[in-house]
Amino acid sequence: MTDSENNQDFIEVERRAFFETSNPMHAWAAFRYASVVGTEMPDWVRGYFDLVSKRMLALAADAQTEADRPKRNSKVDDFGPRLAAAMMMKGSHLTGYHSDWISYGMNVRHRVQAGDKETFAIESVAEDAGVSVSTVRRGWKRYNKLYPGDAVFPHEAVSKGT
Repeated sequence: MTDSENNQDFIEVERRAFFETSNPMHAWAAFRYASVVGTEMPDWVRGYFDLVSKRMLALAADAQTEADRPKRNSKVDDFGPRLAAAMMMKGSHLTGYHSDWISYGMNVRHRVQAGDKETFAIESVAEDAGVSVSTVRRGWKRYNKLYPGDAVFPHEAVSKGT
């Protein structure tokens, strides 16, 4: 595998996770990765940045209009949350980047490859992680959907053409 193919695999991992989770941190990660390795920014990342830039410019114009007419509890007062919404940064996206579902999925797949039955692997990962079986099962299903096959690591699954 060439470096270029490997770079595209890592970006593809982020693309799949972005569209599955709607977590914009995956677009930011793909942008940063492409910048560091010197590859072209993917169209889907460019699309995200285009959408966000339109929203941010509209917010700035709106805030300027509100600032011209200052009043208590105006839209200017809640600019931070509105900016976060414009960037699609709802909830715990900063702390939830890659969340635990990827880790759960990798661990379940590793245990299944080692010979565990899927149900036992899920239960074992849940016990080790101190979370519910249903949490690990949901993570495993998402992981297996995005990265099917037998590769443990997402970029390996992508490189196998899944």
